Amino acid sequence: MLHTGTRALSQKSVSRGRFTVFLCVAAATVVLAVALLSARVVPSTTPAPAPSEPRVSINAIFSQLNPGNPFYERFANVLASPLVDGISTALNWAMVDHGPADSGGQYQWRTFDNGIERFIRAGKKVNLLVQPISYGSNNSATPSYVMNDQNLVTVSCEGGPGGVAYPNFPVVYEKGFKDRYKAFIKEVIQHYANNPHIGYIRFGLSVGNEIFPQCARQEAERSGLNIPQWRDRVWLPYHKEMMEYEKSLNPTMQIESPMTPFGGEPIWTDTEAKNAAAVGFGFGLQGLQANDIAHYPHCTGDWCNLFEKYAGQVPMLQLSTLGPSDPSGSCEPPACSPGQRATGALPALLEFAIKHHANTFELYPQDVLIALDPKHPQYKTYHSAYAGAIAAARRPE
Repeated sequence: MLHTGTRALSQKSVSRGRFTVFLCVAAATVVLAVALLSARVVPSTTPAPAPSEPRVSINAIFSQLNPGNPFYERFANVLASPLVDGISTALNWAMVDHGPADSGGQYQWRTFDNGIERFIRAGKKVNLLVQPISYGSNNSATPSYVMNDQNLVTVSCEGGPGGVAYPNFPVVYEKGFKDRYKAFIKEVIQHYANNPHIGYIRFGLSVGNEIFPQCARQEAERSGLNIPQWRDRVWLPYHKEMMEYEKSLNPTMQIESPMTPFGGEPIWTDTEAKNAAAVGFGFGLQGLQANDIAHYPHCTGDWCNLFEKYAGQVPMLQLSTLGPSDPSGSCEPPACSPGQRATGALPALLEFAIKHHANTFELYPQDVLIALDPKHPQYKTYHSAYAGAIAAARRPE
């Protein structure tokens, strides 16, 4: 997904001179005389208003590199729809960074750039979700030359999203990892500088494209600190450092900071939002769910209060749903996953989030296919509600 730029230019209106008809009346007879004046094109001094922008940006989450994915061909319906503004796609660090000793060069972009051409040809913006560490224990996102460095600091832990075990999790704020990842961040920003197809980039700062402190307890113990001390002295300063570093690279595209709640304490996300706003970045949360409506204003990661606080001050306030939605709003496992059950139905979530200042959404492929793909098994039942909710979200105010 590759994007930044203006959508339309205002056009000056023109006005035509009017024909004036003169009537001369005599006492005995009526003489009709018509004087035809040459028409003149006079430019207006006031430009016509530009077309209204969509109220929010709707972006579909999708991989660009797997034609074997069962959704791959059917995704053409999504790419053809004007209801979808962009595609948010994962960029794993290791896919491009082959190491300084590689005979083909350290940074090799051809495969990834070829993959996103499909989205660009469809006229969609491309949003990059940069992942330094993979979700799941089989970490394929970190380059092998980084993981094979005997001096790389790692810990072993499990838990977090999915309760996954990580036997060799890099400590992201230590120099052996952080400095190399910073070099890759710089490469990404330079590679796509001034590219009009790029919408925004979210650089993950831990696992995936988020900043979840995956091994917080083990890393705090390693530092001789309890978790609150480690959070305040190590983790949140690491986030601030990375925001300031990304800003120092003068990105020409929009940068979005991830923020991920931990332990139910808002200080994590409140500080991350503050750090992002301080450098002029937008921020977002990857966990919109039904409980946000039920427990308002105590939303996941405090996003409701944060969006209220920073609305109009930062360029984007982004939300992704916790997982694919449950169109029925009432399914139970095993008919749907626990994540679907917690997420709930999409239309209510979109309406609620927009009321609370969200202006950028990332939707799972299953949800955009329900809205736009006649072959989806739930299309007939839920198409109208889902497509209608997306259209209402994008409608200019």
